[in-house]
Amino acid sequence: MSLTRLTWTLGVLASLLLGFSIYFLVEQEKVRGTDLPGGVLLEGLAENITNVSQITLAGNGETTTLNHDGTSWKVAEKSGYPANASFVQGLLSGLKQSERLDPKTDKPKYLERLGLGERAVTITLMGEENNILAVLTTGDQFLAPGGGGIITFAWDERDQRVWTVSSLPQISSNPAFWLRQEVIRLSTLRIKSVDIEVTGGPAWSVSKSSPEAQLFSLGASGPEQVNQPNARAIAYALAQILLLDVAQQDELELFRVASATYRTFDGLGVTLTFYEYEGEIWTTFEARYDENVLLSDETSLVMMDAPPDGAAEAESMNALWRGRAFLITVTKIAEILQSQETLRN
Repeated sequence: MSLTRLTWTLGVLASLLLGFSIYFLVEQEKVRGTDLPGGVLLEGLAENITNVSQITLAGNGETTTLNHDGTSWKVAEKSGYPANASFVQGLLSGLKQSERLDPKTDKPKYLERLGLGERAVTITLMGEENNILAVLTTGDQFLAPGGGGIITFAWDERDQRVWTVSSLPQISSNPAFWLRQEVIRLSTLRIKSVDIEVTGGPAWSVSKSSPEAQLFSLGASGPEQVNQPNARAIAYALAQILLLDVAQQDELELFRVASATYRTFDGLGVTLTFYEYEGEIWTTFEARYDENVLLSDETSLVMMDAPPDGAAEAESMNALWRGRAFLITVTKIAEILQSQETLRN
């Protein structure tokens, strides 16, 4: 074969190989969205994420509906109680950024093993005009090795198969999971006294003389007779009470068992009333403001950590608490309702 003919033959082969390579790459791009890892899970959501006005999570026999009222997120199944804003924003951010990692099965008989059967949770995002922006069915979640975050099994409608996906936070269809946990946060510097009363039993109180004082007294006794760590635990309990669940008060048959009334140096009063219902202790909260406290000779007109408008503070608290009963941790209740014996030890 002459050099010219060999050169021509090699050129043809090279052209064929180049053409095949281009064809292969084009076809690969066509299937990358369904057969290969990579790519955004919910295409188009990023452009519409600010338009989401409702999120529904349904599965495991439960449903959570998160509604945005133009200002904040609320949990519909909990009578519109505020949702945990960081949880909601984490979910939206995760859905926007989530990418497919590895393709799994498309066989229905294997879905249950991955949590995509009865345990599956379907997430639906609705727009302001009640239009569906995105739908995703999620299954089991696990931590990636080496601190790679949470990995989630998800059903991809586009190729009718399961993928592992990234970036999603913990998913739950339980409404209580999405509640804002903080019920009240009151600076320990403001607490002046706490009055404890047990239904059908004794009543007692702990107090301190000034915001700067370090020691608490039990009733009329001197501070040296009081177990100071236990007394401070009662007085400072309102610094962080976390919510487990909330319900409409009139939906529960409550039996009153005790109460604790907190008073501050700047006139705020908060009463916690404890009730028994079906073996659990539920708590109601009520705030009051006494402007005469600030007018007394014992109290400074300006106090650190006190709001400028005490009456407005009390009303904002009652707006959140009114008509509702709260389930808080048993350890926090035990911390508040200590007996006189534990205070004297």
